[in-house]
Amino acid sequence: MSKLHVKIEKFNTLRKQVVVILLAELRVYFGSLFNIDQKLDISSATSELEQYFTDKRFHIWVAKLPELEQEEGIIGFMVIKNEDEVSWLELMYVRPEFRRKGIGKAMVRKAEEIVKSSGQKTLYLWIHPQNDNVIHFLDKCGYNTINMVELCKDFDGNGQNEQNKTLTINSHKFLWRKKK
Repeated sequence: MSKLHVKIEKFNTLRKQVVVILLAELRVYFGSLFNIDQKLDISSATSELEQYFTDKRFHIWVAKLPELEQEEGIIGFMVIKNEDEVSWLELMYVRPEFRRKGIGKAMVRKAEEIVKSSGQKTLYLWIHPQNDNVIHFLDKCGYNTINMVELCKDFDGNGQNEQNKTLTINSHKFLWRKKK
């Protein structure tokens, strides 16, 4: 794994379209965790980004490689939400071809720095229980699992074509379904 030099900077609306595409890619990835085949939805991603940008509780940051051109250099983004006395790393995404190169870790460290500088003492995250790679990554970054329960009941019978899978985090086992 070769580390890349990445710069994390505040979101600039001039680069809005690149972040919209990254947000749409993230939503497709989230769908894949549940075996939902989604297409890039630029319109929904544009609306979602506008909501983040206009709500003062949300702060958007981009990860870019300084050696690349402005648009191509943006390879990830994160959204930090400050709510009362709590800060959340609401969203974080790095393009797949740039993962495992230190960029995600640099983004998490930047989020921690931002939260600490605002006087907060804790940064919270909510991760899909199916997102094994991110759970492992955050564990390596020093994060503790404090809660991980997601329940569902299948009323339309789609669950009959699924197999059970167990996700183990520390000594806890979580059962979830994965389509065959």
